[in-house]
Amino acid sequence: MNKLFINSVILFFTMLFLYNVYNANKKVIENMEDAGSGSEYKDYKDDPGILAQQNAGNIKVLRGQVDKILSLVNKIQPKQKEMTDSIKQNAVQINAIMQGKQDNVNDKTGMSSKSKHPPSDITGLD
Repeated sequence: MNKLFINSVILFFTMLFLYNVYNANKKVIENMEDAGSGSEYKDYKDDPGILAQQNAGNIKVLRGQVDKILSLVNKIQPKQKEMTDSIKQNAVQINAIMQGKQDNVNDKTGMSSKSKHPPSDITGLD
């Protein structure tokens, strides 16, 4: 199995080498190929001027889309900051409400939120 793999790899690289040697004699120039007897110019399927205009038009469209996205981002950022500030304020208010409820429960049970120890004299449990 190991010999078969090594022989396959050697064969593969030999074929690759021969392919490169075969293609080394061909000269390829932009839009021209060595056809053996003589070189012939091949026309573009589309006119380069038209392609350049199409590219310019595409760039304008893309630029417009990027500008729209940037304007949306500029509109969203102040609202995002307002929402973040509002969330922080709500968290402070919720914590204050929870502390008030805890203080109310502590007052009714006789425990002080400032005291870490329970009251020593509890009556009425007899």
